[in-house]
Amino acid sequence: MMRLVKEYHSDLVQSTHLHLASQLEQEGNYHDAEKHYIAADDWKAAVNMYRGVDMWEEAYRVSEGRGGVCVCMCFFCCVSLVFFISSLFTH
Repeated sequence: MMRLVKEYHSDLVQSTHLHLASQLEQEGNYHDAEKHYIAADDWKAAVNMYRGVDMWEEAYRVSEGRGGVCVCMCFFCCVSLVFFISSLFTH
């Protein structure tokens, strides 16, 4: 399908990848959803997807591979801070 979109509607390639990624994510097919997020140049959406289903190792792998070590460390520091702050208010 993507071959046809690229050939006949090249302006819709990114949005088609995002749409497919969203569908695959809803179906629980996270690995294929990640591929489409990456192809759409939205690696942060893939990280958020994995984070949302507590697949932290996968979130780390994507953020390290796409955003570099510095971005990865900043991301996880922020996530840790959010969990810490939320734990203060849930007890």
